[in-house]
Amino acid sequence: IFVDGHGAMHPRNFGEASHLGLILGRPSIGVAKSRLVGRVIGDEVRVKGQIKGKIVSGGYVSPGHLTDLESSIMVAKKFWPSGKQPLPLLMAHKLSKEAILGH
Repeated sequence: IFVDGHGAMHPRNFGEASHLGLILGRPSIGVAKSRLVGRVIGDEVRVKGQIKGKIVSGGYVSPGHLTDLESSIMVAKKFWPSGKQPLPLLMAHKLSKEAILGH
């Protein structure tokens, strides 16, 4: 499950993506537009010396529940043709706006 929020790259090492994955019992991947913690070194986000996330196409990817960083990056790249979010999140945003606006 792609989540518009953080996974392990969170001040408590357990963001929205981690919570949702745990509650649903499904693998989850956090995709955030901004960084809450850590230092960027190349494309890596390090928190206390550990790699907690990576920059992909301008967005921040971190593992949520039942995933590791490399798997999260691999899956995200498959669904990320361009822009700051993978296609499933872009589609969800578009559909929710249409539902709210009644189009």
